[in-house]
Amino acid sequence: MKQKLITTDFESVLVPEAWVIIAGATGLRELSMTTREIPNFDNLMKQRLRIMRENNLSLHVLQEMLRDVQPLKGGAKFLSALQKENQVIIVSDTFIEFAKPLLEKLGNPTIFCPTFITDDAGMIIDYSMRKIGSKRDVVLALQRVGYYVCAIGDSFNDVDMLTTADRGALIFPSDTVAEALPGLRKLSSYQEALDFVRA
Repeated sequence: MKQKLITTDFESVLVPEAWVIIAGATGLRELSMTTREIPNFDNLMKQRLRIMRENNLSLHVLQEMLRDVQPLKGGAKFLSALQKENQVIIVSDTFIEFAKPLLEKLGNPTIFCPTFITDDAGMIIDYSMRKIGSKRDVVLALQRVGYYVCAIGDSFNDVDMLTTADRGALIFPSDTVAEALPGLRKLSSYQEALDFVRA
């Protein structure tokens, strides 16, 4: 029997969406858009970079806005339950500079995610991905070395991961995502997600 490994998204699954919090703190509503609204991640990031540049928002300023953010209610307990029974890797399009404080609050789990590129003044000028389509590639690599992969995500940027995995499901999807992806199983609670993983 193959060993099971869980891949899960980060934002809107275990923790709040960083960009939604930043949009609320700055009043810049366009920054609240995520891959739920703009499925193409590069297009989404180009929009964010433009808005940050136009409003002189440095990485340090953004990190301060996120300093006191807590995991979603039940998120830490859910991750802990997953880790007690399986190996877990978080595979996310969040940025490590945003994720680090929340990872500490979750017990420092393993995460694969991109990073920002900043200039000498601390302004974000670009971002660096592992590679485009890397969520799918993470699953394929794990399967190649013999793992049975069970994947959990919430949005369009998770589809390749969910459909490539041996089993995949959406948790807490928006109505837009749920309607656009009728073929994927939908989970509405952490308990449902645990039952799904254990099945």
